[in-house]
Amino acid sequence: YTDNEARQAFEGTFDGNGHTISNLRINGDKSTTRSQGLFGYNNGGKIKNLTIKDATITGNKQVAVIAGYNTGGTVEGYATIENCQVGNAIVKGNEQVAIIAGRNEGRIENCHVENASVEGSMDVAGLIGHHAASASSITHCSVSGTIVGGDYIGGIVGHSDSEGPISVCRFNGTLTSDKSSVSAGGIIGYATSNAIGVVGCYAHSEFHCTEPSENLGGII
Repeated sequence: YTDNEARQAFEGTFDGNGHTISNLRINGDKSTTRSQGLFGYNNGGKIKNLTIKDATITGNKQVAVIAGYNTGGTVEGYATIENCQVGNAIVKGNEQVAIIAGRNEGRIENCHVENASVEGSMDVAGLIGHHAASASSITHCSVSGTIVGGDYIGGIVGHSDSEGPISVCRFNGTLTSDKSSVSAGGIIGYATSNAIGVVGCYAHSEFHCTEPSENLGGII
């Protein structure tokens, strides 16, 4: 999608049944495209039991391997990504850039990322670029890899203003920025006053910043 196009949503159930998709390539324009991923715009759908290896995804905003934008649904069935694995993925974009979902307003459960390479300008992370909405949640997830961003960069979430919890997640990797006064954290890069509930999480992070910064945290 580009900024001028209406997004067509996925609203069903995709069960990968343990199968693997290899060598996925999505080459979106880094100045115009948005909602880039195997599922560009997941509106209340269920994506589960899938492995993706050796993927390369590029775009502008809401860029990820699984879903560019994960949102929508009801109390009985929010947009969900569960039991998904991603290995050796490269994702590059500008804003809301990650491996599982660029922007998440749904539920992410038991998703694991190995050897990730993520690069963007803002809201950049290993799992979710921007974690938003009161009904969203992230649980039992892990990431290993390298995250390079301008600002709001995190091992699990780049930017969180969600009232939904982030629980039992772990990050092992490197966070890098060349921006002064960057906000970076092993779990969350930047959390607003609305964000609550970081529970049972672990981060083994190495920070590389070319300018002095006051906003580096092992967790947030």
